[in-house]
Amino acid sequence: MSLTKEDLIDKVEFVGERKVLQVRNKTVIKDSGVVVSESYSRDSYYPGVDLPEELQPYADGVWTESLISEYAAHLQALEESTQYPEPAQ
Repeated sequence: MSLTKEDLIDKVEFVGERKVLQVRNKTVIKDSGVVVSESYSRDSYYPGVDLPEELQPYADGVWTESLISEYAAHLQALEESTQYPEPAQ
């Protein structure tokens, strides 16, 4: 009996107006070459973040400088809209 574990990138997709990169990971456990378990997990990456090397080729064609700048401006606008004035004394 020999157990092995494989971690794979199962699916890569871009979602929404902001082109969020979603990655579905698959973990496969095998016993003597026979699959005994499969499980999935998901990671999300937003435009402009540092990506793992194996994901960089996916983002290169989609995350343009324009998209990254627009996303940064969107985050800045959200931050500004949630700031509250100092209470009067």
